[in-house]
Amino acid sequence: MKNIHFETIIAVSVIFLFFAACSSKEHSSVSLAELIQAETVMYEYPDSALHILQNMKMPDAAQKLEHATWALLMTQAKYKMYIEQNDSLANIAYNYFMEQEDAQRKALVLYLKGEIFHDNRNIEEAQNSLLRATTYAEKTNDYQLCHLIYAELGCIYILRFYKEYAIEAFNKSYQYALQSQNCKYIIASLIYLGRTYGQLERFNQLNIIKKPLKLPKKNI
Repeated sequence: MKNIHFETIIAVSVIFLFFAACSSKEHSSVSLAELIQAETVMYEYPDSALHILQNMKMPDAAQKLEHATWALLMTQAKYKMYIEQNDSLANIAYNYFMEQEDAQRKALVLYLKGEIFHDNRNIEEAQNSLLRATTYAEKTNDYQLCHLIYAELGCIYILRFYKEYAIEAFNKSYQYALQSQNCKYIIASLIYLGRTYGQLERFNQLNIIKKPLKLPKKNI
């Protein structure tokens, strides 16, 4: 009789674990689908990305990938929408992704931490974070992210009166903007270069601004 009772407990436990695993897997797949959707529209429609993320329940910490990805994308969406934030979500993403092998994720979280440092007027930490971001970004094909990192780094250099370094950073941001075929980023890079060349009184190098600009048709 005891054996039958013991076997029944085991059977019930196995069934419970099976359904718990299925439920967890289903929830995980839903979370991933929503996160992918949010990331897909992040650059062009950050308001839509933010709406998707806000309508989600933050994935449980046990779902490490989904939890960290939600924190990363929420930080990115808030930054793009000019919403004030602290670094709590960015730190969740940082602690997870810096232990992984994904160069794009490392670059993105370091870029966002750099932006938060900048917003909090911690300029030296912002510069350090952005410089670390470049080492990972250059290993990826995310040209839009590469542009953003170098553009922000150039702005930091301007604040610190490192104008020669700023020119170098803005030139890289321009090259990555061209590769990304994002006309807004191309124009922004040229504006940064024009202003910095003007401050250095290198007016002969403003010819880059005067050249006919062929913008990608899909962005016009």
